[in-house]
Amino acid sequence: MARNAEPDLRIPSWSREAGDVMIAHVKAIPACALVDFTAAAAGFRDAMAGNTPEHGLLAAAERLLLAARTTEDFLRLVDLINTVRSDALIEPIALAAFTRWAQADPEAAARAVDRVDSHQLKHHLAREVCRIWARRDPEGALAFLENAPPGFARRLGPEAVLSVLAETDPESALARAREWKSESERS
Repeated sequence: MARNAEPDLRIPSWSREAGDVMIAHVKAIPACALVDFTAAAAGFRDAMAGNTPEHGLLAAAERLLLAARTTEDFLRLVDLINTVRSDALIEPIALAAFTRWAQADPEAAARAVDRVDSHQLKHHLAREVCRIWARRDPEGALAFLENAPPGFARRLGPEAVLSVLAETDPESALARAREWKSESERS
């Protein structure tokens, strides 16, 4: 879902493959590598403002993702994501950012999904954050979602968590789904 009616012709149309490559690169970056977030954000803004080739934008985005280490950094990154007018461009960047954030602090990432402006992107991010959390701690993810404030994570997260749980323990996933349904009917 585009956020503006007129396309920004300076921004290349990114393929899903470019996003997958970026996610793979960022996942491979050691956490100890230090990059200043403010400088990386400025570099990304400059790359967006100029007529930078796609590989230059990818490099700027990777530096930005590498620089985001704290919840404050990721929240600033969400604010920066909201300034990009092209969902096609920002989706792989946002997905890589929230993937990395969910690995470090899944609760903060789940709470921040609703800060993203793009409605369509919120759907993808809520599910992905909850899947990542469920792979590490399905019970913790479900406990959070049971008490989470209304929003995309609470609405879309249980299905994502239960589908991950069903991969390893289908009976438990079915029992939890029944519990979740009966609890939601009571509220």
